[in-house]
Amino acid sequence: MKKFVSILMLVVMLVSISTVVLAEAAPSDPTVRLALVGAWHVHTQMYVNRVLNAEDGKCQFVAVWDHDAERGKQFAETLNVPYYENLDDVLNNPEINAVMIEAETNLHKDLVIKAANAGKNIFCEKVLTTNMEDAL
Repeated sequence: MKKFVSILMLVVMLVSISTVVLAEAAPSDPTVRLALVGAWHVHTQMYVNRVLNAEDGKCQFVAVWDHDAERGKQFAETLNVPYYENLDDVLNNPEINAVMIEAETNLHKDLVIKAANAGKNIFCEKVLTTNMEDAL
């Protein structure tokens, strides 16, 4: 039983390292309009740079939200996009079709659920949640 639980935990960990929810883009506009949701992780800038340096240009940042307004505004200024004080305004914006969740790990579960319920495509770097029950 311990081996089964260990294997299950490993699978959950591997799946949650990078959770990506894919949906079909509208054929007339294949551009992914991405909101940065949180900018807490030390490697956030690396992921942002990957998007900014994508050769095809079909993915672009259009908004930033972070519960830490100062941090969020800094990233919004760097990206030359609006900073949103209210996460619901980001998630309810039909022009935003995907989110990159880079908030504190303990916030991932709630942010992923909110984004999924809003019909957004999701990139969640690191763990989906901090315990097995929430992941299931």
